[in-house]
Amino acid sequence: MSARITDRIRDFLLNSGTASIEQVIAAIPELESSGGSERARLLIRLDPQLERTAAGLWTTRSDSLSDERKVRLAAEEYFRTLGRPGAPLSSASSVLSERTSLNVDEVKRILTDLYFVQGPNLFNRRRQQKED
Repeated sequence: MSARITDRIRDFLLNSGTASIEQVIAAIPELESSGGSERARLLIRLDPQLERTAAGLWTTRSDSLSDERKVRLAAEEYFRTLGRPGAPLSSASSVLSERTSLNVDEVKRILTDLYFVQGPNLFNRRRQQKED
């Protein structure tokens, strides 16, 4: 499951709360090999979902977590703790609905949009996404 660098920066900041440019680069090695701090600084400054704190660190804006993103982050954690490549869609939807506080039907819709589904099973393989 490979995500775009901007998504990975956002995810890192969501999980860490706040971070310096150096911490972002350390967490995402591709940044070091493709422009380093200058590229990281530019990507962060251009992302409207990120903001600089008074302490000079970077964080996500509180309203930046869409329902789709909440489900995706919860699903990635769910698959990591599951220990197998998939689960019944109905079970995954119920668990992720509780974790995200979203309606089960909405979670199921988002999961089927994001992940590979075969029969009644959901797998931890992302569907092909168009690059912007």
